Amino acid sequence: MCRPNCETFVMHYIETLGFPVFAKLLQLVPDRLKIAKLEYQHMLDLSHMLPSNSNYASPLHMVPKNRSDDWRPVGDYRALNAQAEKDKYPIPNVLDFTSKLHGTKIFSHIDLVKAFHQVPIAPEDVHKTAICTSSNSSRDL
Repeated sequence: MCRPNCETFVMHYIETLGFPVFAKLLQLVPDRLKIAKLEYQHMLDLSHMLPSNSNYASPLHMVPKNRSDDWRPVGDYRALNAQAEKDKYPIPNVLDFTSKLHGTKIFSHIDLVKAFHQVPIAPEDVHKTAICTSSNSSRDL
């Protein structure tokens, strides 16, 4: 994971339009709430998240992990994404990209651990990633 003082050539900026997005806490069933609390405490212990009193707050959502019966807590950033300024560069066409693979023999597959946390968020935008939890609000680093 990229630490706050790590050297990186990529930074994620969240340019927003309008008022801050603030959501109410969603109720979780007890077993998923326990998983969420344990995971967030683990992330706080590793300094991947910090307590927050941001005027932004996205709801906590639980999604099933692939290939297991486990659950993963995530922030539901749909409302934040709706207020984010849209990127102006085009995404490459998949057919154009795959046609370049014709005749190649070596392929790689990278599975990043906690991929969302691999690209650091710009310090001035970190407060926008706050997630409301049952114990308090936390923000990403």
